[in-house]
Amino acid sequence: MHPDFIPILRHARENDFSISVLSNLTLLTDEIISALKDANIDLLQASACSMKPEEHDYITQVEGSHAKTIHSLERLIAANVPVQISCPTMRKTYDSYKSVLECGLTNS
Repeated sequence: MHPDFIPILRHARENDFSISVLSNLTLLTDEIISALKDANIDLLQASACSMKPEEHDYITQVEGSHAKTIHSLERLIAANVPVQISCPTMRKTYDSYKSVLECGLTNS
């Protein structure tokens, strides 16, 4: 995450930009959630490679990234921040991508 993400976000809102954010959500904090909510963003898109933690973590090459992403999605939804999940389809996830579509975590 860019170290100046929150000031950039605020500047974009002050200048009436349309704001869409693409993130893996692994560095999400309460401060960022508050800033996203205050900025009234149009969309936050997060990547979930698979609903199977071992597949997701294998693809991202970061152990525990699935748990962080899912937990962050749940926090954003609870805060009523508009969220959409993207699911890159690849050989490793071909048999499980439908579970991402059916997970019910989006609110937009």
